Amino acid sequence: MPSIFQDFVDLPVAEQFERLVIPREDWKGINYVQRALERILPAFVEQGYEFVAAENLASICRDGRMGEYLEKKSASDAGGFQTVYPQHGGLYALGKDELFEPQRIALAVFVMACVEQWRHSLKDKNDPAASKDFNKRHVVVWRAIRKISGPALHYLPSLDQPVDRIHDDVEEAMQGLDERKLADHGAQKNYLGYLRLFLESYLGWRKYEPRSQSKQIEKDSAEQWLLEKKIPVEKRDPDSEIISGASEIRQIEFRRSVEALRSSDHFKDGIAPEELSDSPSFHQAVTPIHTKRGGSLTQSVRTQVSRQMHRRRLAQLLPERWEVLNDDELRKLGILLLDDGRHFEPTTILALSLMLLTGRELDEVLKARVGNNQCQLPERPPSSGVYVLAESGEWHTGIKKPDDRRLRKGKYKPALELHYQSITLPFPPVIWERIKALVRKRASSAKKQCASLFRKAETASVRSEVKAIIAEINSRRRARLTQFRIAYQLTEELHQKGGDLIEACLVTNREPPSGPSAAIYYHHTCRQRLVERYVEVTSRWQTLWCPNEPVKNQQITLPIDGNVGSDLVIQESLVRQSFKGLREQAKLDYARQGQAGGLRSLHNAIMNYLVMMIYWMTGYRAVQDPIARASDFNLKRRILFITDKTGEGASHARMVPLCQVLADQLSIYKKHAANVRARLSVLDRERQPTFLFYLDEDLNEVQVRPKTISNYLWAYSLPLNFSRHWLRGSLREQGVPGAYVNAFMGHWGIGQEPWGKHSSIDPLDYCDVVGSAMDKLSQRLGLETITEVY
Repeated sequence: MPSIFQDFVDLPVAEQFERLVIPREDWKGINYVQRALERILPAFVEQGYEFVAAENLASICRDGRMGEYLEKKSASDAGGFQTVYPQHGGLYALGKDELFEPQRIALAVFVMACVEQWRHSLKDKNDPAASKDFNKRHVVVWRAIRKISGPALHYLPSLDQPVDRIHDDVEEAMQGLDERKLADHGAQKNYLGYLRLFLESYLGWRKYEPRSQSKQIEKDSAEQWLLEKKIPVEKRDPDSEIISGASEIRQIEFRRSVEALRSSDHFKDGIAPEELSDSPSFHQAVTPIHTKRGGSLTQSVRTQVSRQMHRRRLAQLLPERWEVLNDDELRKLGILLLDDGRHFEPTTILALSLMLLTGRELDEVLKARVGNNQCQLPERPPSSGVYVLAESGEWHTGIKKPDDRRLRKGKYKPALELHYQSITLPFPPVIWERIKALVRKRASSAKKQCASLFRKAETASVRSEVKAIIAEINSRRRARLTQFRIAYQLTEELHQKGGDLIEACLVTNREPPSGPSAAIYYHHTCRQRLVERYVEVTSRWQTLWCPNEPVKNQQITLPIDGNVGSDLVIQESLVRQSFKGLREQAKLDYARQGQAGGLRSLHNAIMNYLVMMIYWMTGYRAVQDPIARASDFNLKRRILFITDKTGEGASHARMVPLCQVLADQLSIYKKHAANVRARLSVLDRERQPTFLFYLDEDLNEVQVRPKTISNYLWAYSLPLNFSRHWLRGSLREQGVPGAYVNAFMGHWGIGQEPWGKHSSIDPLDYCDVVGSAMDKLSQRLGLETITEVY
């Protein structure tokens, strides 16, 4: 691109100006354009462009002789000056308002060079779509040049690098915009977005599509930005008699495409895709207002509010809901399954038993496989699969995992905990005795691999007979069984026993009723704990079915050690060593205080230790600077308020109890930072408005952000967000209820807000329980306070 202006020398001066300005025929505001070119033309040479004619054209502008070379005509298009002639309009605005900041001039030079090359490439093409794409991007990029503010210009990357690198740096700058420093944060982010879109079209990565011709946005589209989805009917049970109007509402959420998500730095650092939203989600009515039938906007708002309240109540997942079986219904179902005298097909009894004991719907049960032993199991079974083992009386399945989980890289594996992707659970002996004959008969056809448990010819009859059995139990209103309630019963009781819906969903392969949750992305737990909860639930069922017989538990033959769930959990021993090394580094830097750079080294060592404590003891997402202000925490009450979710506009803030050692360290750092700033106040240096800061080699304050942390905390090479993967499972190990853990981690959806109108969480109990658990975890990691005085 530096040589694109070589042919200017052979052109008349008037044509050279026309190529540069792309003007309207009347050359509107020529004096302002001349003033802008006087500053811009020398910058072409300064930025390395081979523009021999630049000095001559700049001299003409300085002398005010530009009008002598131009032939003015009456404007053929008097309207839309800055949209029809964006480059002319942009230069006019720069000269009129004297917008001559060095970054703005450099950006204008870069864009004009790109435009010249882009127009040259379109000359030999008869492509109306490409020309339209150029025109649209040309308009928006000059709008950005005109309107981007001075503070936002400082976020622009260096423009003397390849265009694709500039594009990536602009994307990173959009993520790094600090809303505390920019009064109109949203508008400035949009202007950077215009520049990003211009670069993508210039590079051929994106094509402009008019709204009228745009395709319907699909969930898996590579160009997806606006995600629209209808909210399902809240009943979630097709056999329920409850009718809801929620299907007339759709949720609007701005999200990046799958490719953009997977290539973002936050995803690579271990952040769940559900947490990478570019704006808050909101709801919109789909059904139009029928004004001719008496409908009005006020009436629609009232209806919308009532529906939202209904949705929020349902999302609370209180026990003993209408979709859960009571003990009497569960007993009637179990008695029928164990009754040998009834003339039901063995395949139907097997299907109903698997629905209840695996938590799967009938469609998934009919795809179940059977094998003789573990040697025939697949290495990585799917989470929706059910594999019945005929010899041991167990069933095997994969653990539920999100589709977009970050992969374990080879360089990280030595630091991560041992992880498994499947689990084996025992059948209750009373049920196994009833179904084992059929299971072993079908397993005889399994040679090297598992075979199908149900034949295709049987599926239709199994479906119809399952309905007949349910109808018989429900006759005369003795019960209210449905296929959904039978399949959901295991999830509900595992939730009640363990206190965490996410752990139940790991076994039963279900999405939480409130929708996809980032908690599944982060949670890890021991397989033994899941097996014990499952045995507790099935043992209770056996007491209902056979009250006069002692409960017998099936022996488990496969290993149940190791963790399942998130595979990005760092070994705890390595975390302890990291904290110990940071403390020792601070002591060494204290001894160097009298030497050159001693104060800087000590401050940065204390800063590194505090930053690590914050991430590991509060669950901060590493997307922006942690603890921006001292007012974010209250040391007396040991409470920290966190707002760290991307693009959520502070609508997802959460309250986090502080462990005692972190509260003490924050108090020490607060005094230390004040002392450092006081000692350096005589120097002419940059200061940051944030609570946390590093010191560079010139003693300027550097804002603490994920990128700067990776530069200064060089000894810690793992992604910072791996701390959240360890933290959620560790809190559950301490016996913290799942609802409290979700409130601590910031994992909730609409209707599950911990401090919302319909929430039953007690703030005092939440702080006591979680605070006590965090104190124990800080002891496990061996955390201690460090100070500037030893």
